[in-house]
Amino acid sequence: MGELYRALLGHREYVTASGQLEKTRKERVRRDIIDLIEYKVKSAIWRQVSGNSEFEHLVSMIMSRETDPYAAAVQILGDINLGGLTR
Repeated sequence: MGELYRALLGHREYVTASGQLEKTRKERVRRDIIDLIEYKVKSAIWRQVSGNSEFEHLVSMIMSRETDPYAAAVQILGDINLGGLTR
């Protein structure tokens, strides 16, 4: 067990000295921030389209092939207000 512990300590020293540990931690923080941004943006969009009659109309238009999902998404995003994301 002592040998394994020494190997782990040696590895930690290496990743710390090489900057890899800091790089990995920084990347994790970046991913966490991006995940939070995505969550807030998705939540804000969903609050605005959920139960919205225009959204339901676009769904019907897609189903009847009067429009496509990409055009509907562009239209929806044009109407979205993302000003309340800091809450």
